[in-house]
Amino acid sequence: MRYAHYSIHTERAYCEWIAKYINFHKMQARETLFVEPEKKIEDYLTYLAAE
Repeated sequence: MRYAHYSIHTERAYCEWIAKYINFHKMQARETLFVEPEKKIEDYLTYLAAE
């Protein structure tokens, strides 16, 4: 992200969102996060909307 000239604040925000996404899915291994990714993203976004 630094090469794309993103702000350090943007980089931190993206890293926080990624960490929250991973925590939502119970810290699964990287390989399992890529199994049915559309459903996992939809589940996470639904959770965010409901909360």
